[in-house]
Amino acid sequence: LIRVGELSPELPEYRCACGSFIEYIGTDLQPLSEIVDEKYQTLAYVGELSEKLAAFVLENGLRGLDRIVPVGRTMDFSLIWDGYDLIREMSRVVDRR
Repeated sequence: LIRVGELSPELPEYRCACGSFIEYIGTDLQPLSEIVDEKYQTLAYVGELSEKLAAFVLENGLRGLDRIVPVGRTMDFSLIWDGYDLIREMSRVVDRR
């Protein structure tokens, strides 16, 4: 867990290869657009922000975010993981015509 008082472009340099969580408390979403790239997967939030966050991510073209979930749900597993449909990714279709 990396707690920060502000989001800055050099923040991703402090990420570790085994997974890390950056904790930022703020009211302005704009700094997210300066750090989020393809290496980010999940955006966790506290409160009722999912619609506002989803709109911000889409409007600003933030690449990399596959999930926007409440804190406490970041490790929940589903059949869509990191943007991939696992059933389709790990299945094979045999066509017999």
